Amino acid sequence: MNENDTRMLAARLPGWTIWYGEQTGSFWALPKARGLPHIEAATAVELEQRARAVEQRLHILPVTVPRSATRPSATRPGRRSRRRRRTAGVLT
Repeated sequence: MNENDTRMLAARLPGWTIWYGEQTGSFWALPKARGLPHIEAATAVELEQRARAVEQRLHILPVTVPRSATRPSATRPGRRSRRRRRTAGVLT
């Protein structure tokens, strides 16, 4: 059950790294943003509430993965990369 709760939390809190501590019996969350504290809670529900409270207190918007991040190409279709390539000493 804790594994399912951990997966559910990870999906609901994409801006956090979530795990369940087998030794501590607690759920843990480490924010992906630097400089923020990690949090611990006895239940998955409590951990989500605490994470949301931290986000709200610090005015952090929940992180979402943009659809474009799932594309294999780093550039948008129809647009050329601005990066120049050097071919035999000549910029192209």
